[in-house]
Amino acid sequence: RKNNDDTTTKSTSGRILGGFLCDVTEPASMETFFQQALPEVLMQTQQQQQPRLQAVVHSLAFAPDLKRPLLETTRESFLQAHEISSYSLIQVARESLPYLTTSSTQGNPPGNNHNEENLGSAEHNSYPSSSITTLSYLGAERAIPGYNVMGPAKASLESVVRGLALELGRNSSRVDGVHSPIRVNAVRAGPIPTLSSKGGIANFDLMRKDVQARGALGNVSASQVAKTVYHVAAEACGMTGQTIEVDGGYSIVAGPAWTSVQ
Repeated sequence: RKNNDDTTTKSTSGRILGGFLCDVTEPASMETFFQQALPEVLMQTQQQQQPRLQAVVHSLAFAPDLKRPLLETTRESFLQAHEISSYSLIQVARESLPYLTTSSTQGNPPGNNHNEENLGSAEHNSYPSSSITTLSYLGAERAIPGYNVMGPAKASLESVVRGLALELGRNSSRVDGVHSPIRVNAVRAGPIPTLSSKGGIANFDLMRKDVQARGALGNVSASQVAKTVYHVAAEACGMTGQTIEVDGGYSIVAGPAWTSVQ
């Protein structure tokens, strides 16, 4: 992540295994995390020669001068926002690949041979697969006041999701003769009050008030978003390249707020 935030690793039971510094703008920092810190903690926990991951969640974004209108955004700020918020997903996918391509064989029925004839069958596609899931926002598609340069960055991120989904679904490797697909999806969360969102996005409180007034379910909680991310990452084995809205139905509404027409 940017600004020396911790990158956390969790076990299948949800227990946090450790927190590590990782700056996606520094190749040396990425290398240290993915090639040293991550395999070390996974091997200690899993007690296996080959460390494995079932799912990776990419949840990071940053834009300098986010409160500046697009017309006042500098080239440097624009490129940095895209590097950290969008290109970092490509970096994370590339570095995660060695750990993900060995995990999707877990849970397959014993004695089942995945040959070329059944790779595309519905039966094969129902087996567990590895996944990469990222967090996005409605500003990738709609013009949101105050979201400014982060809007184009999130649009870029969602495009990367679709491209990676195609590459890692069709062209993923085979481990011990078994096709090892990796799914890539995005979850668009509603406006969740975090330190970065409240401090970085202009009129953030007004965004939440609008969602509460206009969304079919009102504002969503961080827990509701997390449950959806878990489903997309661990259970939705037939889904890839998709962007899922978890915003209380705000994105389906047009026209005046419901309270004003009752």
